[in-house]
Amino acid sequence: MRSLSFFFAAFFLLLTAAFAAPSNDDIALIKLRFLQENLKNASVEFSNDGRLRLTGRFQDRAEVQLAFALAQQVAGVRWIAPTTPENVRYPGTEAIKSGILAALRKSRVAGAAIGQNESERYALVVGVGTYSLKGIAPIPNAGDDAKAIVNFLGAKGFKRENLIFLLEDQATKHNVAQAMRDLESRVRPNDSVVLYFSTHGAPPNDLGNMSIVMHDTSVDKKRRLVDPKTALQDDDLKKFIETVSPTRVVVILDICYSGSAFVKVPGVIASTSKDLFVEESNFATGVSQTNLNYLAGGKQEQEKILISASGPDEKSWNSQTLKHGYFTYYFVDELKRKGDLQSAYLSAKPRVQSEVQRVVRAERNDPTINQTPQATFIPEAATLKF
Repeated sequence: MRSLSFFFAAFFLLLTAAFAAPSNDDIALIKLRFLQENLKNASVEFSNDGRLRLTGRFQDRAEVQLAFALAQQVAGVRWIAPTTPENVRYPGTEAIKSGILAALRKSRVAGAAIGQNESERYALVVGVGTYSLKGIAPIPNAGDDAKAIVNFLGAKGFKRENLIFLLEDQATKHNVAQAMRDLESRVRPNDSVVLYFSTHGAPPNDLGNMSIVMHDTSVDKKRRLVDPKTALQDDDLKKFIETVSPTRVVVILDICYSGSAFVKVPGVIASTSKDLFVEESNFATGVSQTNLNYLAGGKQEQEKILISASGPDEKSWNSQTLKHGYFTYYFVDELKRKGDLQSAYLSAKPRVQSEVQRVVRAERNDPTINQTPQATFIPEAATLKF
């Protein structure tokens, strides 16, 4: 096992040798930033694969996320490894959270006793392609993708009063959070909930997960970081999924983090050197299956489906010809053909891969471009029929 780990570490070093790897000067600058933010017990060191990893003790996860983002700001998103419990420690609240959620589930089951054989279908669909923060690159087809999902769900009998559609400037952090709270209060155990997001992702956080950029997402000007309070966090989604358990939940994320989307927002892209600025501007990554598993949580009694439009180190591409993102276009097309969600995903995935390789590689003159949708089905046979 140790030799295998060494092989992967060596492979990563060879793969990234052409990029601006972090240095001891970067470590010194990161530690200085920690001290400026009063993170006295935070530190950073080289990991076996050449990236930097966070170490130390923290008061809570918010401090960890701040330290992680500060390190990214100095050395670059690519070069900061996700945290591990062995290296980063802070007081856990899982026991308290589990107790609260268990109480919520019990009250919800009791309240649903009347008419519990009847089920409802709900959806929250969010499309953001323009942003109030000047400098964030627009996404031409994000709104069209969201409309395609809404039109499909409406055609399949989702009641208008059960379908929340937030488009562009309607999709603020407050409005999206309020919509999720509204769904939490309405759904019952036999119901189904679909969440769909088409927008940018923020730089990956301490766990390698991605926050979802809202229309009014802003930058902390003092720290030169995307303000986590103004984006939808990974734990916001995870808490929603746990709170509505055992309701069937479907989460579809047509998002990715792309450095080029933030290149005109002052200070967000790491720029300690010209080479690093260029590297970060060209870096993109999607939502991995590991990230989806984190969002899904560990409650096996709940049927959960989480889908991402692209995988690690990949961008979610848009098509000028289709007037949609490749993933959402082919996914909706297969939903119309198949009638159930898992079959649609399995059929859409190779179509997305094939078209991105055929069209985008030629357009960009880059034979390495790929887009590989990811999914987690719990249990494995989970689906949602329309």
